[in-house]
Amino acid sequence: MFASPRKMKIKRIFANLPGIFLAFLSSSLKFKAFTQTSFANGWDSYFYLVQLKSLVEEGSLHSKDYSLIYPFLKISNWFCGGYILSLKLFSALVVGGVTLLLYLIAKRWSGSIYLAIFVGSISVFSPHLTYFSAQYSKNLLGFLLFLIFVYSISGKRKWIKGALLLLNFFSHKMTFGLTMIFGFLMLLFKKLTKKVASYLLPGLLLLLGLSYFIPGLPSWIDLARFKDVFTVTPQFAPLSFVVDFGQNGRISQLWLGELIITSMIYFLSIPFLFKTNKKAFCWSLFIVCSLLLFPFFKWSLTGMSYRFFLIYVLLCPLFLSLLIEQKEAFRQRVLILAASVLFMVGSIFSYKSYNPELHDPNYKNYEKLTKAAFEILRDKPSELIIAHNSLAEFFTFASGLDAMPWLPEYDIDQNKLWRIATDVRQSDLENYLDSEEMSLVNRLSVKYFLLPEHLWQQLLKRAEIDENNYLLEKVSSWRNPDQIRPDFLLKKKN
Repeated sequence: MFASPRKMKIKRIFANLPGIFLAFLSSSLKFKAFTQTSFANGWDSYFYLVQLKSLVEEGSLHSKDYSLIYPFLKISNWFCGGYILSLKLFSALVVGGVTLLLYLIAKRWSGSIYLAIFVGSISVFSPHLTYFSAQYSKNLLGFLLFLIFVYSISGKRKWIKGALLLLNFFSHKMTFGLTMIFGFLMLLFKKLTKKVASYLLPGLLLLLGLSYFIPGLPSWIDLARFKDVFTVTPQFAPLSFVVDFGQNGRISQLWLGELIITSMIYFLSIPFLFKTNKKAFCWSLFIVCSLLLFPFFKWSLTGMSYRFFLIYVLLCPLFLSLLIEQKEAFRQRVLILAASVLFMVGSIFSYKSYNPELHDPNYKNYEKLTKAAFEILRDKPSELIIAHNSLAEFFTFASGLDAMPWLPEYDIDQNKLWRIATDVRQSDLENYLDSEEMSLVNRLSVKYFLLPEHLWQQLLKRAEIDENNYLLEKVSSWRNPDQIRPDFLLKKKN
């Protein structure tokens, strides 16, 4: 006799209980990591909080960036009643979803609950995932939707795949690209039919049309981001990351161990590509990971190579679910479960690999700077404040005044345009500005000054005439924005 649908559903739920437990553990530990600080986590967080605050209080976004993250943040805020807490809760729940999806994908691909638990336990342990989820909430949501697409791709309901592709389109540009590549590779390995192709092309054209009219969505304009991203000198991203990012103890021993293990998994999977019965999944995953690890990407902690590398590390454990074709022997099961327990025990310590003091901006200092600047600007005309990245977003969130890490591309009254400058000394200011001009300069802290933008430009011109290359070099960094927004950002904004 066949089991009833209800019994089948109950059986499926019980079979996924280990994954649900791992997801709960992952969410709890990540949330504990996030709450190590009372400020928001990550460099981009206050941009999302400015958007959320505007959406809740004014009914519209502060900047035109139509993404799925904002409705979810609004729901989270409805439960929490606090902007910062709502972002932490949202990220913790999404990272739990990531752990659950990694478990489910591994279980579906391998047919083994033991390997699925192993892959899920690596996700619970992962210091890399903790850092990624703290720093990049929007990317995290996109990565979750990408994993849901990967899980669903072996299913029979084509409309679900189409819906997930659309959701990825509205979530994040990079993960949407990965979704397209993975889906295309699966079609190639499973033989692309004319019927599928007849639906695929019009669908892509429709999405491109939407991206032209709706700001924030992927479009051809985003290809400008890939300008100057390639180099003739090869590099190995995991090594580049450790050397570049690992300074000042920012990479813990547990995190370093994870990076070594995931790199070993990637290279050890190569011989199995030619033996596995799951060629479509295995080759698609390998090609995607290889693209993320492409050695001729120019390495930079602010570039595409860095963002690609972050995703690569999170995907590598899925190779484990493709390495064993048959049901494991008893000894293998014991070893896999023992390794899983070891990773889960290690997770009690690994979540602290994310350290807000090392990995986040100095928000405590930004809070002091914002209060001091706001008191000065309270009685002065001001339309825009130029400040470096993260400080600008924090300033906008905390004060309600507009700030951005770019020079304005539009006309603005010079008496209403201010700058929070840094990496300049009081003596430098006094040397290039007269006493009347210095009366408009306000010291916010030892290293930060608030002054009208036209005075800052005067200082730079006079230092250039004086051939003071030391000063010009010192202030020419991201901490003193000197560029107008790139074309692809301006076009998206318009």
